[in-house]
Amino acid sequence: MKIETPNNGYAEIIQYSKNEEGKEIITYSLKYGLIVHAEMLRHRLLTNNVKSNRAVSMKQIRDEVLKDPYVPVKFGKQQKGMVASSEADFKNANVCRWLWKAARYPAVFVHWTLEKLGLHKEITNRVLNPWQWVRETLTATEFDNFYHLRLHKDAQTDIQVIAKAMLEAKNEYPESDIVILKEGEYHVPYVKRSRNTPNGKLVYLDNDMSILTTQEAIEASCARCARSSYDNHDGTKALYHKTHNGKGRSDKEIYQDLVNSNPVHGSCAEHQATPMKIPYNEHWFTDGSIGWKDGVTHVDKNGYYWSGNFKGFVQYRQTLKNHVCWEYEENS
Repeated sequence: MKIETPNNGYAEIIQYSKNEEGKEIITYSLKYGLIVHAEMLRHRLLTNNVKSNRAVSMKQIRDEVLKDPYVPVKFGKQQKGMVASSEADFKNANVCRWLWKAARYPAVFVHWTLEKLGLHKEITNRVLNPWQWVRETLTATEFDNFYHLRLHKDAQTDIQVIAKAMLEAKNEYPESDIVILKEGEYHVPYVKRSRNTPNGKLVYLDNDMSILTTQEAIEASCARCARSSYDNHDGTKALYHKTHNGKGRSDKEIYQDLVNSNPVHGSCAEHQATPMKIPYNEHWFTDGSIGWKDGVTHVDKNGYYWSGNFKGFVQYRQTLKNHVCWEYEENS
């Protein structure tokens, strides 16, 4: 389900799952302006992966800015305070919109010049930030506070429109397409799932329709979330075991590089999750010892169990050893 914003962004539901008690987990693919990306990151219950400026060539960034520049939804009239409650008059707004788009041309020239002078893309690409889009994979179990703040009249219009598109996509998503997960079955964004089998078992399918094990599906999903794109950069479909025509790397290789590295790059492993058992069940404890099931991180004052920033689902990252450093050693 894909909903477009007024300025050519979008919110698309990539995967929608529920546990047997009806608790939801949703993954979106989003396109919105980089100018409000910092505001999205304030919401710590939302898991994010984005296409990195440091990973994209300078020429590709310039081409994107020239062909599809980000333009703000609203050009507010100058006034006191943080909120532009009224828009500039029609003539001035159109002039401002034209000036915003025109300003990218000298910036592109500076960007090109810095490249020719030998400056690395991790700095050079920042010059074009105002006209760039964010392509983001976002997963969460808790969206209420996000909507409460970002659909409010005082929120910046550029983030309002993406929040509105997200909620609309959820409300219009077909109930029949939501997958009900049992414990041990996984929400794995960008990996196909099917339960159309005689025994009702959930099956995970790669893009060439070959069957993946649960662990392979998790690893493929991690690799694809890290790219924040279902496809490879050459336009071919991502595959777990192999590459297309010998180009690029397989999902398995990307996963190994990210999760089995030192340090672990674990953000891509925050989107995959499996339902928890019902709280207060004796099986929360392992072998009669004091402790919780692997991946359960805390319980709140209302008695709800969490795994990282997910409630009711065990987040895959929380099951990984050394996914975060607790004892940093200088010069290590």
